[in-house]
Amino acid sequence: MKFSTYLLLSLVSFTSQLSFAQEPIKFEALVDGSSRMVNAIYSIPKQPLKPKSPAVVIMHSTGGDRDGTTQPLAKALNDNGFVTLQIQLFSNPMSAPRFENTNAVYFNALKYLSQREEVDGNKVGIAGYSYGAFASLFAATQWVTQTYGSGLKFAAHAPIYPGSCWMFTQWAKGETTPIRKLPYPTNFAKTWTGAPVKIFAAGKDDYDDKDPNACPEFVAAIAPEFRSSFEWLVYPDATHGWNQQSSSFFVRGACKNKGCTNNNVNNPEVSTKNNEDVVRFFLSSLVDS
Repeated sequence: MKFSTYLLLSLVSFTSQLSFAQEPIKFEALVDGSSRMVNAIYSIPKQPLKPKSPAVVIMHSTGGDRDGTTQPLAKALNDNGFVTLQIQLFSNPMSAPRFENTNAVYFNALKYLSQREEVDGNKVGIAGYSYGAFASLFAATQWVTQTYGSGLKFAAHAPIYPGSCWMFTQWAKGETTPIRKLPYPTNFAKTWTGAPVKIFAAGKDDYDDKDPNACPEFVAAIAPEFRSSFEWLVYPDATHGWNQQSSSFFVRGACKNKGCTNNNVNNPEVSTKNNEDVVRFFLSSLVDS
């Protein structure tokens, strides 16, 4: 079967040294209401899956484009035949735009990929870590897609340790949260595009008060007609930022808005496993679908 063939490629290539071509690019997008040029790294695999390859936009965490989160996943995807576009939105966390004001970045990235002759514009996914996970989830809503997509939509979404799934639970119910009042309609998270979404969550994420059920509860809060396109995978012993340097810092909205110290504990085993799991998800949703 086609899936088993691609899965075999996936398992083998994580240990291989397939090369890929990288190209720094820039594209224009609105960020916090102002037009600016956004940096990105465009990578083409040496062994594409098809003449027109599936592609994945990858967004880093609040730590910025130097946090090291996106490159290992990009390589794993490139090694398995995907084109990737790593967004480099900011380097200094202190200069991070409000994530709810960056949707144009990801849809302009989608537009850029759709115009590349080697990319299948109907098979472009988006993945992101923490800050970038919000982008991946927002882009799965009908309101954000219709507002920023100009007729385009992502074909699959992989939010990785989004944290704050408790906030998405409230948004899915049409409720506001005291920590984050979005400039969106109250019901923006009640309707979704229907593209597959897989949430990769940490069982000991301090943003969700170490509640391993926070992300499953978010999915349960989604309207039944959209819920079937969602799934999740919880790494029970992982913390937020499992592929970042270990660190601790106070977050006002952590612990489900009680405020607490968030602990990022670097976990190479989970980091490697997650890269493999994300590749499998995109193989199933962008290649075998």
